[in-house]
Amino acid sequence: MRRSAEDADSGSVGSKWTRRSLLGLGAIGILSGVVGLSQRGSPGTDSETTPDDPADQSSLVQEVEFDVQHLVVHLKDGHGLSRVNLIGPDGELFTRESVATGERTVRLQILDVDPLSGGYTHYTPGDHELVLIGEDIETETVSINLEPSLEITDAQQFHREKYDEDYGKLSVEISNTGTAPTWIYDISYQDSPNYAANDDLTSSPGLPYFVNKDPDESIITPGESRRFVGINPPLVFPENDQPTCDDRPVDMTVIVGTASEGILSQEISAQVTGESIKTGPFGRYVCTEAEIELVQK
Repeated sequence: MRRSAEDADSGSVGSKWTRRSLLGLGAIGILSGVVGLSQRGSPGTDSETTPDDPADQSSLVQEVEFDVQHLVVHLKDGHGLSRVNLIGPDGELFTRESVATGERTVRLQILDVDPLSGGYTHYTPGDHELVLIGEDIETETVSINLEPSLEITDAQQFHREKYDEDYGKLSVEISNTGTAPTWIYDISYQDSPNYAANDDLTSSPGLPYFVNKDPDESIITPGESRRFVGINPPLVFPENDQPTCDDRPVDMTVIVGTASEGILSQEISAQVTGESIKTGPFGRYVCTEAEIELVQK
């Protein structure tokens, strides 16, 4: 059930989220220069500042950052808060966390991917509000923009020494230049030599479909780039084709399913060379070398 900012002071909010192990500090994206602060002081007065403004000494928020699935709010010493609510762009309560006496760090889970059930939770991209609540202080509201922005930035041939078919797979780099984390859940292709790789994307964003199935590894925080390898290899050539890898050009399109932005696409050009290796029971083959370039639009 969603609740508005006005009735967010009381009652409890049911949670279907699960806690997961966190990645190291290298995965944290800091929202420096992104978070805007809006103070609610006495009735009828409003002021706006940014966290880089040294003149703003009244905010109880010291810093905001991300740790994989969580929005982490660091509070100033002596803040006197008992709860932090996160209000979505629709004015409804998205999540909340209590603040213990003396606690200065609040972790609000904004993403959840459960590959066992296929269930997932994702915040609504847009402007949110952190509502800071304390028994002896007036409410403070911190405006924060949660807006991921993903793009395909690179593609390379992928190979593990044990598996010849991997010569046909690509490692696709996805970068997040936005202000909040999100995840991708599948990679497919159009016009690749392997018809199986041209299949539709899986229907559920809650079931990441990659070689690495750890859901945390599918999440991309702001300012981060990650590589993903789809299950089906696009650079596998059919049996009725002449098995040659002599500077063979291949033009195709990478299709990426994202939890927040729908579908990404990027045209790529591959030049395959090297040795041809038969793979699978049907006479198909792969090439041991491939140079991949993104086609600029």
